Amino acid sequence: MKNSYFDIAIGVVGLAASVFGIGYAFGQRKKLNDISEKINKSVDELSANIDVDIKAAVVERAVTKAIERETNLAASRATTNVMNAIESDISSQVRKAVNDTYQDIRKSVVEETAKKVEKIDISALKKEVVEKAKEAAADKFDDSLDSVLEEFKDSLGNVSRIYQSIANVFPSSTAGNKGITFSLGS
Repeated sequence: MKNSYFDIAIGVVGLAASVFGIGYAFGQRKKLNDISEKINKSVDELSANIDVDIKAAVVERAVTKAIERETNLAASRATTNVMNAIESDISSQVRKAVNDTYQDIRKSVVEETAKKVEKIDISALKKEVVEKAKEAAADKFDDSLDSVLEEFKDSLGNVSRIYQSIANVFPSSTAGNKGITFSLGS
């Protein structure tokens, strides 16, 4: 039980300290408000009694600087807007000119091509194509004939060696026979 009386006593002391702290805070706040009011009244009275004299030259300089700054800013904006408008206009004009020129060039190219095609002599063109084809075929045929001729010569050489080997097997002097001789005419 002693602990509970002790706990109650500490709670009462804490409560009293809290109430005292709150009262103290309110009292200090009132003092600060009073001091703040006195300072505000003093500043108002001082500012009402002080006459600030700003020379016209200082005001004029400030106004001149402000005017220059605003003028430069306005001129810069206007220049940028004009440049953008000019670029847009030039781009539009160039695009239109290119499109117009393209149509004119396309039309003249089509007309000129049609005229050139009309002037082509089909029979002469056929003859030229046939001649070129004949030349190409003849060149290919000559190449083929050359390779066939080489193969024939190689085969003929082989046949000649075979006959020569056969002739060497037979005796060269037989009764009444002069011998067999093979020769290839070239």
